[in-house]
Amino acid sequence: MTPLNWNHLRIFGAIVEQGGVTRAAQVLGMSQPAVSQTLQRLEAAMDQPLVRRDGRGFGLTPLGEAVHANVRDMQGAAERIGLRIGQQRPELRVMIVSNLISPLLDEAFRLFHQRHPETLLRVEVSNSHDILAGLREQGHGIGICLLTDPAPDLDCRLLFEDDWAVFCGVEHPFFGRDEVTLEELRGEPFVAFACAREGAGLEPMGPLSTRLGLGRSTSGISSNVEEVRRMIVTGVGLGLLPWTSARAEVDAGLLWPIRVTGERLGTHVYMVRRARASATAEGQFAAVIDELLPLVTRNPG
Repeated sequence: MTPLNWNHLRIFGAIVEQGGVTRAAQVLGMSQPAVSQTLQRLEAAMDQPLVRRDGRGFGLTPLGEAVHANVRDMQGAAERIGLRIGQQRPELRVMIVSNLISPLLDEAFRLFHQRHPETLLRVEVSNSHDILAGLREQGHGIGICLLTDPAPDLDCRLLFEDDWAVFCGVEHPFFGRDEVTLEELRGEPFVAFACAREGAGLEPMGPLSTRLGLGRSTSGISSNVEEVRRMIVTGVGLGLLPWTSARAEVDAGLLWPIRVTGERLGTHVYMVRRARASATAEGQFAAVIDELLPLVTRNPG
């Protein structure tokens, strides 16, 4: 059986206690589709239904009753542990895209730790698509990710714009050329970010593909900037990179920027969270960001 996710069990417990998905979503501060999807994932992991779907109103299957009894026991054990160890150390969970170079975030981490040294700072690297999904499902933490537009169901704060460009490796025929035609580019395979392939549109390849017909063929894929850069340098394909991640290789003669259009390519880097409460660690970190933002106009590129 697929290993069970405690967060899925917690949400299932709320569904039972509240008598249905809609009320549980309201209490948990989640969207109804997100709660429904969590229930479906848990049932898929159990390989059996937990909730009756026969039109007789909300009810549990025999397995659902057994699972809920165990969830109650687990919640009680967790509460007892909390009482035993006393006040837990506060924690700030920050989910961030890979290899994001930002003096703003460096200073935000420094100031936050200086003012709240008791708070454990937990930083996790993920792609933008998974960061948004995690915030929607779990409801806590800070996300630092790429967005084309603010997500309407989340508190999104624009931090800066990051300049990007199309690059090729040193052995590619385009290396060193000042002019490359659009038709030539359309025939080239591209290395892509996983979030772009998933249709999330969280980096500039989406608009380039739609508007200019680039990237019809994909020769490599990764959710990690370092690995995308490695594939471009070694000639797997052309690819988009932020200048902050590519400048050292350009200076070393390993990457070459290709002029695609007269337009500037870039992404918007946002801080994203669910809650607005200023007393939480998320609120304290957001206050630091608000203090620093007027001092920063744009990420250097």
